[in-house]
Amino acid sequence: MVVLDILKSFLIHGCVVQGLTGAGHFGPVAIGKPDERIKKEVLQLGENFCALLNRL
Repeated sequence: MVVLDILKSFLIHGCVVQGLTGAGHFGPVAIGKPDERIKKEVLQLGENFCALLNRL
């Protein structure tokens, strides 16, 4: 519920929320040195973000 409330607050203030399917529950998160899975998720998120910016 807290995460949804944060997302609703972002939307109310005009933010655009970009998700990442197939990643961890809260997106790419690492404690300590990131492993290969996290690095892959970060690259995918960056590519998705750039594509979104181009569409806007």
